[in-house]
Amino acid sequence: MLFRLGAALVLILSMAMCVKTGQDLVHSEQASWKLVSAPPMSSLNSKSINILTLGHRGIYDDFATIWIVQFLGDKNLVRNASADEVFNAVNSFTKHQPKHEAIYLLSCFVLALDYDHPEHCETLSIDGLKAFPDSWRIPMMQGFIATFKLQDDIKAAAFYQMAASRPNSPPYVGKLAARLANRGFANGQDMNETLDMLREVPGGTRIMEVLRERMKEQTTPPHQGGLP
Repeated sequence: MLFRLGAALVLILSMAMCVKTGQDLVHSEQASWKLVSAPPMSSLNSKSINILTLGHRGIYDDFATIWIVQFLGDKNLVRNASADEVFNAVNSFTKHQPKHEAIYLLSCFVLALDYDHPEHCETLSIDGLKAFPDSWRIPMMQGFIATFKLQDDIKAAAFYQMAASRPNSPPYVGKLAARLANRGFANGQDMNETLDMLREVPGGTRIMEVLRERMKEQTTPPHQGGLP
């Protein structure tokens, strides 16, 4: 009887130790888990990545883009990661000038609107312009950020004019750029026209939906005073 009682006691203590060890492991894993991290191999130089991917650089770019979009779209992003962490993780990839225009736009919008750190956008935009020298959407976006978030009319005008000068930009881009360069965003219609230009970007529809939701939260409707 005493032997059985002792065995049961040992069994109970062993189970308790297993549970405690399991809990410690879970807590340790949670403490070390990071929502935001740079894509694998992004710390290498572009030449090394090209060699390691055996000429299939596009597949790596697709993989890394999905990696970044996953954490950029996480609802808990702002709560679990700083703006610098997000920028560093994104820029570790954009410095390789991937051929995905939407990644430059989406990451800039997240940093400028969700984190209120628009100063990070220009670096990403320059990376994007190196990858897409004829893009009108990237300089248009940077002009939007310079006007709406940085209140830098001179820099905004330069980016608007850059967008208008691109050979593939729609005719209305030049007209809107001229208006915005002269007086900035005077009303909600100007802002909406600018955002509408992003529709043709791959994945741009989702960007538009997310951005419009965020802009509604951060701006006052035109009939109540308009944009600042």
